Amino acid sequence: MHSLRKRLMKDDAYAKQYSTFMTEMLQKGYAERVTSASQENVWYIPHFGVQHPDKVRVVFDCASNVEGTSLNDLILQGPDMMNSLLGVLVKFRGGLFAYTGDINTMFYQVRVPEHQRDYLRFFWWENSFNEEPAEFRMAVHLFGACSSPSIANLVLKQTASDFGDGFSEGTRDTVANSFYVDDCLRAKDRQDALLSDLFEVKELCKRGGFTLTKYSSPCEEVLSSIPKEWHSKGISGFVDGSGSHKTKALGVQWDLATDELGVQAELVSVPRTKRGLLPTIASIYDPLGILAPVLIEGRIIVQDLCRLKVGWDMELDSDTTDRIRVWVNKLSQTRGMSVPRCLKVIGWESATLVQLHLFSDASIMAVGVAAYLRVADQWGNVSCRFIMGKARVAPLKNISVPRLELSAAVLAVKLGTTILDMIDFKVDDVYYWTDSTTVLRYIKNDQARYQTFVANCVSMIRDGSDQNEWRYVN
Repeated sequence: MHSLRKRLMKDDAYAKQYSTFMTEMLQKGYAERVTSASQENVWYIPHFGVQHPDKVRVVFDCASNVEGTSLNDLILQGPDMMNSLLGVLVKFRGGLFAYTGDINTMFYQVRVPEHQRDYLRFFWWENSFNEEPAEFRMAVHLFGACSSPSIANLVLKQTASDFGDGFSEGTRDTVANSFYVDDCLRAKDRQDALLSDLFEVKELCKRGGFTLTKYSSPCEEVLSSIPKEWHSKGISGFVDGSGSHKTKALGVQWDLATDELGVQAELVSVPRTKRGLLPTIASIYDPLGILAPVLIEGRIIVQDLCRLKVGWDMELDSDTTDRIRVWVNKLSQTRGMSVPRCLKVIGWESATLVQLHLFSDASIMAVGVAAYLRVADQWGNVSCRFIMGKARVAPLKNISVPRLELSAAVLAVKLGTTILDMIDFKVDDVYYWTDSTTVLRYIKNDQARYQTFVANCVSMIRDGSDQNEWRYVN
């Protein structure tokens, strides 16, 4: 607190924003003054400010150690109640029209039982930084507590269950399955259905104490039908045509003007150590694997450095630096690369055949899979849309290429099963493609007995797919 006081007294702008945040918390009932002098079953949490472009957000450090113990060490994390991030993203791509929304301060809407609030005590100055700080305690769940995500997600799902009567099944499903923490992503095939879903989901969340706001959508009719104060700040340029039309959906760049998803991969410099290269690769967020063929090259370089046992802070040799520079150049060439958000096409209602195609391949350096949706209509028109890709470096231990091809086939089956579980429309056929005749013989041979590695891979492939679904790419 003394260190914080010094910072606040030095920086007036920082102090004003920090104080505004704390005052709002007290006024809204998220925190309260401690009236009991009891020191039993008490924990004090330090806090600090994180500077955002337009404000300071105060973070309570529940991982702060006292004599080797923190509050997070002593409370249970709870079960994982979050929906799959990939599942929410793939469902988001399943309709012609879409919107995203955000629950305002989600964790703060869930109350902590009064007898447990003394574990969430903190100090703050009520009037002046020159006074002794007073004791307060949180009345709601904190962003820094390891139990908060599980509890908040449980309450949101319980909201759909407790207050869902009178709402459509689709609305209840949205609240239960289309949120990732506080972000809602929803897609429908009709604009009127999407708008109806938006209002119903907002009302259902409200009954559970959650305020859904910060809406984004490429549909002008949707945005014009809701109050401007509900709009996300980041889409103001798109609404009035004055500026940026790009926002984010679960961290994935979303171009509202074209309704396409992309990846931001801009590197300002070429890393010159292994320690610098690893976080550079990790900083490129690409859950759909749009840039998987390029990102895997960076991971291969890291693996080669590990194989050579290069130190974390050792200056890389010129050959490795040149490889990294070539890779960074390839990344820069992907700027602007994007894929359609919607997996369907206009005229989806007339589709007569919907197929899922997965291509797997391998080399001595990596294995990769790409998944596509193929749609044909009664007039013979065909459309293909990229769903997602995956790439993994080959193990450090030398493995033959046929075995790596088999590993890629296993990865394809796992990805195919995941996609089929996530999409909410019917797929008529599934096809797996490989250029390895060895893999096809493994899959279709019921007589031979294989070594453990091959036997396990073949078993997983057969459990997750049918032999007749496999095809050969010449």
